[in-house]
Amino acid sequence: MNDGILLNLFIGSLILSLIHIVLPNHWMPVVIMGRSQGWQKSKIRQFAVLIGFSHSVSTLIIGIVVGMLGIQLTETSLEVMKIVAPAVILVFGIIYLLLGIRQLADRNKTHHHHKKFDNALNKTGVAAIFSLSVAMFFSPCIEIESYFFNASFAGWKGIAVVSITYFVVTILGISLMVEFGRRGLESIKFHFLEQYERHILGVILILMAISFYFLLDN
Repeated sequence: MNDGILLNLFIGSLILSLIHIVLPNHWMPVVIMGRSQGWQKSKIRQFAVLIGFSHSVSTLIIGIVVGMLGIQLTETSLEVMKIVAPAVILVFGIIYLLLGIRQLADRNKTHHHHKKFDNALNKTGVAAIFSLSVAMFFSPCIEIESYFFNASFAGWKGIAVVSITYFVVTILGISLMVEFGRRGLESIKFHFLEQYERHILGVILILMAISFYFLLDN
């Protein structure tokens, strides 16, 4: 069963990470800043790696703490954890769906990342790099953090699987999207993903919760 859990965790963290980094608010600020300040390709690439690293670190710090709490609960009561672990992901999935519905009700609202990035885009040089890095650090990936609770069911191996998957996909993914964006990928319409991001994540989290529950029940 442990191998099945690890595979489930890997697939889940991979899907969540990929969806998260495709959203323009994670890489478009780097493209805009690089173009407006006339940075060379090498500097833009280095900045993309820095942004991905900054975003990953804050997420992993919180996620590992959540995972540690999950390990403690598993050691205390395995049967309770079998119910609580998928229930946590299910609750987050429902919350994301409700937030998505609420967001659609007010189309004038912008993504919460944008407001943080506006200040960074108005700066130049080192100040711009520092400001955007800080903005990404304080915008952790909440859905992945909740997934660390499920990962804790497989102990530190599970936490390691989710951590490594998220870290690698985030840094490589943001770097790749920045490279594509620099070459004109921003012409592709991402409005659907931005508009229905929470709906998509909500459905995926709910499906993951269900699959994880049945996996633990077998």
